[in-house]
Amino acid sequence: MALLLFASCVHAQDQAPPPSPRNWIVIGLGAGSCAAYLKALDQNQPGDPAKVDDETYYSASDAYMQWIEGFVSALDYLHRPAPDRTQIDVQGVALWIKEFCKSSPGKPVLDAVLAFDRSGVPDTQGSGR
Repeated sequence: MALLLFASCVHAQDQAPPPSPRNWIVIGLGAGSCAAYLKALDQNQPGDPAKVDDETYYSASDAYMQWIEGFVSALDYLHRPAPDRTQIDVQGVALWIKEFCKSSPGKPVLDAVLAFDRSGVPDTQGSGR
């Protein structure tokens, strides 16, 4: 009886549709709007930390870029069948996301990153994504 129940559960899982991105739980800056991201970029460009009393402080634009880079890296990890040494053009990703956000400021940053991933923009080695 237990084996039949297990087999039924496994079979039901095989038939379940894949989750849509809207079912994901998004934590962090990716849940924020593109407008907030663009505002952060207007205030400081990523990579321009402030030094105060021997302490380094990073801007909101740096925090957004760290989130974006992490999410793009995770998507890349999920899409590649095997690890390789391909590098992603971080500046190119940043420009693509910025342009998307300019055209859709009300959308979340997550949508910009997912659109980038779906676009198939090649990485710096030209192997595609």
